[in-house]
Amino acid sequence: MCESAEIPEDVQAHGEGQCEWTADDVTAALRNQCPMLLPGLREAIQERSRQKDAEEKKCQDQLKAIGKCPMGYDWLKKPGGWQCAGGAHFVTDAELKERFGTNVNA
Repeated sequence: MCESAEIPEDVQAHGEGQCEWTADDVTAALRNQCPMLLPGLREAIQERSRQKDAEEKKCQDQLKAIGKCPMGYDWLKKPGGWQCAGGAHFVTDAELKERFGTNVNA
């Protein structure tokens, strides 16, 4: 929102409904806040990405502890578990949780 010319419709509607402001008032208020909000938003996005990367690495390490895909492919996150990049092998999140006792959903 801060980097584009458009404010998402749901954000605009929320401002108009909650604050009883006109569309122009909401737009102006949000635009004025962007310089203060944008650095924090960028930092939060980077931190979320870093955490996801760390969790992905943890899961990959756990998958390697179970054993590599028999064909040597990397594991890819899929709904409910991990599938090898070759498509033939699958390890469920429940299997990893049972084996390692932690939540391994990425």
